[in-house]
Amino acid sequence: MNTATLLRPGANSLLLEAVMAYQNEGLVARLQRKLELTPEQATALFEDTKRFLYICGLAPTGSGFSPTPIIDEGWHNFILFTKDYEEFCLQFFDRFIHHVPKNKAEGEIGGKYSGQRTLAAAKKIFGETLSANWVYSDTADCCEKCSPSTNCQSRG
Repeated sequence: MNTATLLRPGANSLLLEAVMAYQNEGLVARLQRKLELTPEQATALFEDTKRFLYICGLAPTGSGFSPTPIIDEGWHNFILFTKDYEEFCLQFFDRFIHHVPKNKAEGEIGGKYSGQRTLAAAKKIFGETLSANWVYSDTADCCEKCSPSTNCQSRG
């Protein structure tokens, strides 16, 4: 599936519905405990982590979408539930979505652009109004000293 198909409004709506219906109470409890989140914040983070993985799962392998720092934390914690994470990936995307740290050159060159590309895809699929979990430090109105959004990306 090419990126244009992925970004077509309404594309894969049944799959998205199924992905968003997936629940993992153990992960939500861990997010709450480890990240010191309220139950509502932990649930919202898990929902946004699933949205990010949906983008990665439908994109061509190696597209290199990058999560925001907080969604990356949600992803890291989901991966710790290895069997659940593997089953989630295979059930919904027929492949394992690898979490691959960027090397220094990729972080400097591609970090800003992969974050912008990910945010654009999220807005196209989920609408312009996204939660605060979708804020990238490199897209904020601050200064030139902002660090890259994250050191992580997806690979099919």
